[in-house]
Amino acid sequence: MLARLLALALFATGLALLTVGATGVWQRQLAQQHDLRELASPSQPASEDGDGVNVQARLRSDPGLRQGLREGDLLGRVWFPARDFEASIRAGVGAAQLDVAAGHVPGTALPGRAGNSVVVGHRDSVFAGLARVETGDEIRLAALGAGEERRYRVSELRVVDPDDLSVLAPTQDERLTLITCYPFRWIGPAPQRYVVTAVPIDG
Repeated sequence: MLARLLALALFATGLALLTVGATGVWQRQLAQQHDLRELASPSQPASEDGDGVNVQARLRSDPGLRQGLREGDLLGRVWFPARDFEASIRAGVGAAQLDVAAGHVPGTALPGRAGNSVVVGHRDSVFAGLARVETGDEIRLAALGAGEERRYRVSELRVVDPDDLSVLAPTQDERLTLITCYPFRWIGPAPQRYVVTAVPIDG
């Protein structure tokens, strides 16, 4: 009898965990679809700052503008045509952003601008596809305020320790740095970071 109750409890726990996991995936997919629709429709209302100013419209009209940018604001979309995955990019790296999108690291160049733009994402959700990326792969970036779509080529793949801050260092040249935890199939907090570096291929 005790064994049967234990089996029933384990089954219920597994079902609950499966439901929570499926809900998380569903919420991420909905958020990604919303972000991609917003990027495809520039006239659609976007988030506003405390003064009621449309932040994304300001970013489009003034590419150098950071003032008024809030955590969670939609900044763009990155995708890998050869690997068939994409992720929207939001400002900030808090849990609320990383639960539904990739996050732009504050203090680094905005996506699509001169300098080192650093974007991070979870290895088991929006950046799971980085496990399939190879040197030479093309990355496409649609970034608000950066003009037309940008194209990059993956120039380097490497694994670093979590305290290696060189990946965040500013650069004179335009660069896109994507970071996720590593190893990809690790259970629990992963001990290292996987870094994808890409440089522009369209001037």
